[in-house]
Amino acid sequence: MKRRNSNDPHRRSLKQRTAQTLEASADGLRLAKRVLRGQPVNTGEAPWVVKIYRTTKEGVSGCTGTVISKDWILTAAHCCQKPGETDYMFKLQVGVFGDLA
Repeated sequence: MKRRNSNDPHRRSLKQRTAQTLEASADGLRLAKRVLRGQPVNTGEAPWVVKIYRTTKEGVSGCTGTVISKDWILTAAHCCQKPGETDYMFKLQVGVFGDLA
């Protein structure tokens, strides 16, 4: 698999958009309402959505996941562990879809 160059304009664009989103969120602004099947979603209306906080020595990062059974949550692999990482802790919030930043 070909590795992307860090100077790739698409990659820079994504980083810039992420920074703008975080800056707007820090000011308390919402860029878009949460939508599910074309309808706005309020807190508690999507109980299968899980907010995943992963704490490492570098800090805290967040992802989302989906409850697929009473024992399992499905999420992206990069949300769980990075290569070489050995010390981390997870905190989960279930049913808070409308509150996700």
